[in-house]
Amino acid sequence: MSENINPDDLIEITPDENRQGDEEMSVEEDVKQYIPAKEVKEAKEASGEDKIGEDYTAEDFAEEDDFAEDFAEMAEEESDMAIVEEIGESIVQQMDIEISNTIFEEPESEYGEDVAEASEELYEEDNQEKDGNFFTRIPWWGYMVAGVVLVIGITAAVIFATKAGHGLVIKWGSRYAANHVTYAPVEPVDTVEVQDEKDEITSEDIEVVPDDYTVVTPEITPEPLVPVDEGEEQQVYNILLIGEENLDGGEARGRSDLIMIATLNLKQKSIKLTSVMRDSLVSIPGYSDNKINAAYAIGGVSLLYDTLKQNLGITVDNYMLVNFENFEAIVDALGGIDIDLTVEEARYLNTTNYISKPEYRSVSAGANHLNGNQTLGYCRIRYVETGDGLYNDFGRTARQRTVVSKIYESTAGLSYMGLINLSGKLLPYVTTDLTAEQIESYVNMMLAVNRDKIETFRIPVSGSFGEMRLRDMLVTRIDLDTNAKAFRTFAYGE
Repeated sequence: MSENINPDDLIEITPDENRQGDEEMSVEEDVKQYIPAKEVKEAKEASGEDKIGEDYTAEDFAEEDDFAEDFAEMAEEESDMAIVEEIGESIVQQMDIEISNTIFEEPESEYGEDVAEASEELYEEDNQEKDGNFFTRIPWWGYMVAGVVLVIGITAAVIFATKAGHGLVIKWGSRYAANHVTYAPVEPVDTVEVQDEKDEITSEDIEVVPDDYTVVTPEITPEPLVPVDEGEEQQVYNILLIGEENLDGGEARGRSDLIMIATLNLKQKSIKLTSVMRDSLVSIPGYSDNKINAAYAIGGVSLLYDTLKQNLGITVDNYMLVNFENFEAIVDALGGIDIDLTVEEARYLNTTNYISKPEYRSVSAGANHLNGNQTLGYCRIRYVETGDGLYNDFGRTARQRTVVSKIYESTAGLSYMGLINLSGKLLPYVTTDLTAEQIESYVNMMLAVNRDKIETFRIPVSGSFGEMRLRDMLVTRIDLDTNAKAFRTFAYGE
């Protein structure tokens, strides 16, 4: 029919009553059908039947009009569903082809649950056909987990097994370290007056010198014996390690009970550790001669730098400082260290306040696993001989070198992640002038040298010192020129 038809001109006809019940009927066959009323009327007039339409009211035609619109919508929806089903079947077939050539993935349906169920059935059939293949029986999430593990493994291999990966870890770790230490650049600070230490002097053989005794500093240069040529990279680096004695706590600076120089010699690929005896009599620039441990108490790190350069020709590149309390915390964070004690050392520690907490005064002769408080007490012993017969400040500096070496040994075998984890615990206790870039540089230097052994040294060297009494202080008078040359030979290897 090509002419336009008014819905009001449609009438209802019933389905064919003679249709067989077992035949499959479409939606169009299941619903009531409509044909133009004009055609029905003409047909009935031609066949001699009574005219129709006379018994219909306006309400009847209105109801038929609504149903016609409903049917039109149903027919349109049925047509759309048929298209969707065809698209869904096509997608499922395409996905099945792709999956047979790739890793199994769970199908994601965009067209409803029917398509997803059909896809699942297709995969189950495919798996049944490939039942002998182990990989086809692995659930989809198993491949996801395996993929994540593989990515992590590859990433770890790149980071820890390649030079570029090592560089990334070191750079990240250096920035982490720089953000966790207490940064304090070396600069002049307000100086304070420091009282002389009053030492107990029992020997009558010790020389007594006038109060105005003056230390004569040698004419030395802080440059190495073999200077670095222009354009050549620096080969030796000196890092000052300071252990601050602050028994009373508070903000005031204490004396430097521990003074060590950690040297990285890139030319020799070595690590060296030099102790400077705290009682060494030196010239402190701008102040009266005193024990070297007074320099830090008077003017901080800056004045200690100047004192080391003026008296021993030592050029310091950077420093690291911890106080007594933080030293204890560092040893505890490491889990303690193993130290062998003599009978006399054990007795002394158990009967004095060198171990400040009475509950820890329980050490014994022989092998001991010391905690932080016990280790600090051991480092400060000076009136008892070591197992090697060293006494006074010589014995104390020997014990300090032993402890520092033990601490180093406890960290030398750690992995990158182990070092990062340990650094997070230890770094907050350290004050330094090191930046992230300098830390990164030093770590790379450490990787380039022999870390299995630390060479140790002591200032003053044997035969270059003697004890004397100055202003009620027991001091060690040393031959500064001899010791300056000895240090340069040891540190620079020339």
